[in-house]
Amino acid sequence: MKLIMESWNRFLNEEEGADLKEFYHATDWPVKDFIKGIDPRAEGYGQGKGFYVFSKKEDALEHAATLADVEDRGFFTKEKEYEGPGKSVKIIVIDPPLTPENFDIDYEGWGSHFIKFMQQNHELFTNKYGNYKYREFPNKGMFIYKQKDLKGLLPDEVLKKLSSRINLRTSEDPGRGNAPVLSMVARLFAEEHPDKFRAFEEAILPSTGILKYNGAFPLSPARIEDVEGKVLWSRK
Repeated sequence: MKLIMESWNRFLNEEEGADLKEFYHATDWPVKDFIKGIDPRAEGYGQGKGFYVFSKKEDALEHAATLADVEDRGFFTKEKEYEGPGKSVKIIVIDPPLTPENFDIDYEGWGSHFIKFMQQNHELFTNKYGNYKYREFPNKGMFIYKQKDLKGLLPDEVLKKLSSRINLRTSEDPGRGNAPVLSMVARLFAEEHPDKFRAFEEAILPSTGILKYNGAFPLSPARIEDVEGKVLWSRK
């Protein structure tokens, strides 16, 4: 399996010819769980499957500090619940090409960019994808949806956490509650307008701080470090 993943990584790098950069994931799970391969099938709060990473190492280290502080661990984590003291926090480094095939944005923290895209192309969104309605306000637009209109488009457990009516202003980040809806709308839009959605992603991905790897194949990390930068494992 390791040889297959290494061959796939080399194929991606050679085939895409893209400028390679690194992405960082903070975790307190054992090194061995990542050496055998990163499977991008983990759910992210209803946003769809993916392995969440930061584009800047300092942001991953900041997140690592919250993992190391047991008292500060909230109910929601993208890892499983903390299972006891003494687990070492580490940084998982991946380096697949930054392409729409490999990555998507995190709609919780960066959804405002997609809302702005919706505003700029509101005629393609209004009364679609859950019956979005668009209203123009001075200097800002707003999309409005009702929970009942999303029945069948989002899992029931996600719908239960949503308000009956939510407004998405183009000047604000949507937050965790609205992220599943934006992700769903983006997915449906991408299916109907693949070229337009690809253009959006190509424009926004290079400047996005939080992304999720959702490529078609598992990949092996480039390396794994502790929070001091000591290499614990390397692919090379």
